[in-house]
Amino acid sequence: MKNLTIVILAVILIGVVGGFLYLNYGNSTNISGQAVKTVTSNGITTANSNNANSVREITLDAKKFEYTPSTITIKKGEKVRITINNLDTTHGIKIPDLGVSGIDYVEFTADKAGTFNFYCNNYCGQGHPDMSGVLVVTE
Repeated sequence: MKNLTIVILAVILIGVVGGFLYLNYGNSTNISGQAVKTVTSNGITTANSNNANSVREITLDAKKFEYTPSTITIKKGEKVRITINNLDTTHGIKIPDLGVSGIDYVEFTADKAGTFNFYCNNYCGQGHPDMSGVLVVTE
């Protein structure tokens, strides 16, 4: 009976620790001292830095076959990192005309101006073909 109690307690402890690790996996943040970031109400984060290597960080919320914001505007020559904040299942992003594709994030320098459609590149359900947005690259 004593051995059974120990086994049950061990299983519960492993479950609690495993659950904690599962819920917190991937939630760590790496912060470098290179840029101060300001988050605006539309989910776009700008890096305020004079460093030529700074990256503009943009977060797209992805859920139920739509991105928020659905339109992103950046400048030609600007280095950007678009991170997908998955709110329901795993989504990705593909910008075919710029040769950009990724699941968790994409990082690239916009080398040409124009209006480019982007799509979810990870099957996410019946509405997957309709999941899209627009990237506007200005001069």
